[in-house]
Amino acid sequence: DKLSDADRKVFQERFTKEIWPLLQRNGKDGCVGCHAKAVSSLKFKGDPAKDFPMMLKDGFFLPDDSGSVLTRVASKDKTMRMPLKKDPWAKADIDVLATFVADLDKKQQKK
Repeated sequence: DKLSDADRKVFQERFTKEIWPLLQRNGKDGCVGCHAKAVSSLKFKGDPAKDFPMMLKDGFFLPDDSGSVLTRVASKDKTMRMPLKKDPWAKADIDVLATFVADLDKKQQKK
């Protein structure tokens, strides 16, 4: 990642406050619950302090990337959209994630 230590701390705090509750929602059927055990490139440890740096390093916050969390939860294609076979995320929740991803991308572009 291309964040300064100070920026990384700010985004870690935002991730924990804004994004982590969305990822944890629905317990074992939510993102964290499923991806703690699913065979997937995204493997959650269940700790936002560990999962944010992993997601950042592995590119899960890249805008317009087919494997990014934002692309997957916002997809209209039911075979691509996460969560699979569950209700899609609400637009307001997608907007929270989209803002986070855009802010993170903008900050990394400045480096």
